[in-house]
Amino acid sequence: MEEAWVVVVRWAWLAAAVPDQSVVGGRSANAAAQRGPCSQGRDTSYFLPSLRSSTPTPLTQPAMAATTSTLPPTSFGTRPAAALKGNTARRIELTNLTPNNIGQLRKLNSVLLPVRYSEAFYKDTLSEERRDICKLALFNDMPVGMLVCRFEYPDPPQASSSSSSPAPVKVYIMTLGVLAPYRRLGIASKMIKHLLTFAGPGTELDLPDPALPAPLSKAIAAGSAAKKDTATAGKKDNKEEKKTKKYLVESVYLHVQTTNDEAKDFYKKQGFGEGEVLEEYYRRGVEPRSAVILERK
Repeated sequence: MEEAWVVVVRWAWLAAAVPDQSVVGGRSANAAAQRGPCSQGRDTSYFLPSLRSSTPTPLTQPAMAATTSTLPPTSFGTRPAAALKGNTARRIELTNLTPNNIGQLRKLNSVLLPVRYSEAFYKDTLSEERRDICKLALFNDMPVGMLVCRFEYPDPPQASSSSSSPAPVKVYIMTLGVLAPYRRLGIASKMIKHLLTFAGPGTELDLPDPALPAPLSKAIAAGSAAKKDTATAGKKDNKEEKKTKKYLVESVYLHVQTTNDEAKDFYKKQGFGEGEVLEEYYRRGVEPRSAVILERK
């Protein structure tokens, strides 16, 4: 009886020591079945490198589809263009400067330029002779840029003569700029094209004779349209208005800071060439003070 009990104990010990053939990965098939139907059919040898290749086996296609369908995307497509450069209608117009919108020119200059201009600067932009070379640029009726130029007559001014050959004159670009969000939309190019069309090199213009003692443009520059003159005085003014002189535009030029590569590249595309460099052109407080002359002849 005692020997039989020993045999039973040894058999039980041997049964525990010998692994069950149905055990896979340290767990029996019964334990795998108890985990539920989702685990049945799964290749559990993924966890046994000795039974399969050392490279892990990826999930099957159905399993991957079920997994990725519930996850957010890990990458996104290219963002659409901004509304300003996309679907927004681009209506670009140039309008004359008037006493009513001269304040917009002041604001644009203060935002775009490091130089403060005097009151005489803004009054002179309203003169009749500069009406076509001083403009506000509108983008969908909103002021976003400006062009301000002046005529530079010979010094000293040449007296009027009966000669048919026109006198030389230059056009100087005092300010030209566009607000940053509206650049590369063709606004600055349109202003330059307008300027070169009206007063480009080789263009003949009828301008007031600077030899006259009192140019009539002062009343317009001051923004006053007073009509208190008598009929006789009005006729006299009309005669004086006709005292103009023919001029031939020699060149259009401007000064640009030597470090402003963007502006230099823009004007070079418009046919301007680099000229003399002035080391101390700008006043103190503007760095760098050096400027280069860009000119189109």
